[in-house]
Amino acid sequence: MDYYLQEVELTKKLFDLNEILSFQLEHDIQIIREEDWQYLCYIDGKGYGVSLTPLGALTIGIKQFKENNDHNV
Repeated sequence: MDYYLQEVELTKKLFDLNEILSFQLEHDIQIIREEDWQYLCYIDGKGYGVSLTPLGALTIGIKQFKENNDHNV
């Protein structure tokens, strides 16, 4: 099982350039490679979207952020 290829396919499916561009205007976003060599997307200082690739972390992180904040409203 190739986890990188699975993540690439998931990223392709979830990637929305307009969503990312709009989102970055309202939030502080940082992609950081952690000690375990996986990437983590920090949005407004909180971690979301642990991934094997930086673009995966960004895409999945934004989706997770939105899901978590939709439930808290």
